[in-house]
Amino acid sequence: RVYFPPQYQQTIDRATNVRCRGCEILNVFIDVERVPFNRGFYSVDITFFFKVTLDAYSVAAAPPETVCGFTTFSKKCILYG
Repeated sequence: RVYFPPQYQQTIDRATNVRCRGCEILNVFIDVERVPFNRGFYSVDITFFFKVTLDAYSVAAAPPETVCGFTTFSKKCILYG
């Protein structure tokens, strides 16, 4: 899910086609905790925060309007170390 500021939401709602122009990592949070039942194993939680730039097409002959939105992605794994 991509979240858009209020000034861009109406453009996205009217769009008939959307193309990704680019993506940028804004921040990353990493949380490491010991796994209590396995010695030497750690639970690693990583959350990425992205700024996504999109071209929104509302009319076929008109040039696209560039909009920016924000999204996150989380990955969890258990590692030995």
